[in-house]
Order: sequence, then C-alpha cells, then structure tokens
Amino acid sequence: MSKPLVSILLNCYNASNYISKAIQSVLDQTYLNWELIVWDDGSTDDTLKKIKKFNNEKIRIFSNNYNVGLGKSRINAIKKLNGDLIAILDSDDYFHKEKLSKQVEIFEKYPNVSLCSSWCRILDEKNSLLKNFNYNSTNAEIKNKIYFLNVLPNSSLMYRRNIAEQFGWYSKKFEYSQDYDLTLKLLEKYDLFLIREYLTFIMYHSQSMTNTKHLNILSVKEQIIILRDNLKKKQFSSEERTLIKTIINVNFVRLYFKNLENNTFDSLKNLILIFLKNPSLIFKLRILKKIRDN
Repeated sequence: MSKPLVSILLNCYNASNYISKAIQSVLDQTYLNWELIVWDDGSTDDTLKKIKKFNNEKIRIFSNNYNVGLGKSRINAIKKLNGDLIAILDSDDYFHKEKLSKQVEIFEKYPNVSLCSSWCRILDEKNSLLKNFNYNSTNAEIKNKIYFLNVLPNSSLMYRRNIAEQFGWYSKKFEYSQDYDLTLKLLEKYDLFLIREYLTFIMYHSQSMTNTKHLNILSVKEQIIILRDNLKKKQFSSEERTLIKTIINVNFVRLYFKNLENNTFDSLKNLILIFLKNPSLIFKLRILKKIRDN
C-alpha cells in the first residue's frame, strides 16, 4: 500500500536568516513521499534567492510581486497542494527529521484524527532553549485546552486534507489566526492526537510574529473575535461560558498591555476599567496559567 503524499505549506516574507534551515529540515525527513510548497509574499531581501538555491523537483516555488499579507498568501497557496495530509511550516521554524513519519503513522492508525501535533522546543536566535511545550494531559484534555487556550504552534500541525476542506480551509476574515480558527472547527467533530516527542522547533527572535508588537496585537484581536463568535454559535455549560468570557477579558488585558508599550493613554484607561468591572480577574488569570502549564 502506497504511503500518503504530505504537502508541506511554507509561507514566507523577508525570512533570509532562517528560510534555508526550514527547507533543509524538510529535505532531511526520513519520510520520503512529500512535496513542499514555498510561497514568498514579495520579500524585499534575498529570501527568494536562497529558496531558489534548493534545486529539487519536490519543491515548488511561488511568489507575489508585492506583499499581500499572510492570510491571502496562505489561501492562494492551499490551491496548489496535492497531498492527502497537510503540514504547516513557518519560515523561521524547522522539523525534527522524524516529524512527518511519526505524524503520518498516527493518521494511518486513527481514522477519526483530523489534526496531529507534537511537543515543541522554543529556541532563541542562538539555538538556545527558551521553553518546552510538553503537555502531559490526555488527548481529550489537550483538545479541551486548545479550545480555551491557543496553545498549538502552527509548525507542529498536520491536517487531514479532506476534513479541512469540509470546513472551507482558512477563513478570509483572519490574517494571523487562521490556523486557530480552523483547528477549533476541526475539533468540533474530530479528534486531536498530540505526539509526546519534540518534533518541532520554534524560533523566537526579534522579527518573529510572537515577538513583533504590531502583529501580536492583530493576532490577539482576531482571537477575541474567534472566541466571541464561538460563544454565540455553540452550546456551552455555565462553567465553560465563564471560562471563555474570562479568556476574552484576558486577551483584552494582553491587548491593552501591548498598546501600553506604545504609550496609549486610552489603553491604560480601558485596562483599569476592565479590572474595576472584573475584580476577580487577577485570580482567574492565575487559574488560566495553571491550566496552561499542566
């Protein structure tokens, strides 16, 4: 029986310092039936030049003439995918050589799994360890945790294509939280499997989205919209609704703190109002931290 084709989706923009390592980690995979779709979003540095140095028939390269944004580039890129399974790789991250092999094995073994992730290591620019993402909860507990806390790095994800297509893939509404939105949709009906091995390496640096104020603010705003939409559409227990509302408030707090770094007076005023209206929020923040860390 032939092994399923894995399409790896790599979107990039001005990623000259990291793109070669990301692509090389795909070439080093022990699983051989893959294709890599690299979509450059109008980079102004030599990212595209470095990509084109990889002369491999399994790598297909596309580029925009100018920067249109991550959301639109991803939507264009998924139209080019041929695989049964879809893996995501951010341009500044990289894979362990066994990542594809181990994730494919899970999909072959468990037909109801729509989404597979792995433990991750968070590294700095010098490749030094900053943090481990190594949740020890059951898959069901992780599934619940992901719903309430966006804890899965994009580069750890592999989707079952036919199921992702049922939900329309990525929403045009979002630019930086498309994976989070799609993940929540998939987990409404299907299972998640977390591989408890470090198969994904996430780079944290001055230009990464997680460390860029403007993009981080936009991402938090989108996550608030996603949570609010889900709160309106779905049936939740009283306890779950309280938790979601708390998370929305927490995201507002994160948003205002980010704006405070830009000396926004309105953000300070709104932050004070949130705590005045929700005096128990500090206590709830501690509970959320416990949930995230367990």
